[in-house]
Amino acid sequence: MRPVKNPNIDTLIKKGEKHLKNRQFEDALRIFNFALKLDEKNEKLWEYKLAALNELDRVDEAYECLEQITKINPEKMKWLAEVRKNPEIQRCDKLMEDAQRLVADQQYEKAISCYKEVIKSDPTCTDAYMNLGICYDHLGDYSSAIDFYDMALELYPQYPKAWLNKAITYQHMEDINEALRCFDKAVDLDKNYSLAYYNKGVLLIENGDYRQALECFTKILEIDPEK
Repeated sequence: MRPVKNPNIDTLIKKGEKHLKNRQFEDALRIFNFALKLDEKNEKLWEYKLAALNELDRVDEAYECLEQITKINPEKMKWLAEVRKNPEIQRCDKLMEDAQRLVADQQYEKAISCYKEVIKSDPTCTDAYMNLGICYDHLGDYSSAIDFYDMALELYPQYPKAWLNKAITYQHMEDINEALRCFDKAVDLDKNYSLAYYNKGVLLIENGDYRQALECFTKILEIDPEK
């Protein structure tokens, strides 16, 4: 049986193409992101999203699109391999890997130095800003953590992971209302973000709201019944 094609996809692609031609890249990106929620395996959509991100100089997100394209179409692995040969990309990748190892060893100040070096090379690297926020959170510098999450979100407002980590920092600051607002933003952007539902549920239990906590944990089971 042939798969059923979502009739909305072609319409959305045409709208996105129009915005690309008019150099309305943010508008195009919003349309492609919405379309990918309907069909995340659509190679053409990922390629259009890649084009919009390249025009916006959002290099790290464009690179993620390349990886998604190669997962859908392994024949394009050579394309990704060529991109990886870029010395600056290789340097940033190495710095990110070094920083992740330092975080795993709880050497947060050294990790911060690595992430800041990445940003010098690629000021649009949302993951570097977000991970800086996580490091500062571990060091108890919550104000700096929030600042770096906001920098990441200024570049990529629809980044669920950044909203989740921002919520966790607000939780550490005992600002429950802001934490819940950020958790809600994370799950609004990704309806299947089980980690956000879990953390929100834990916070609700700590505050005695067992009914809403149960709703969060029930949602996790709907997303992944094996949990």
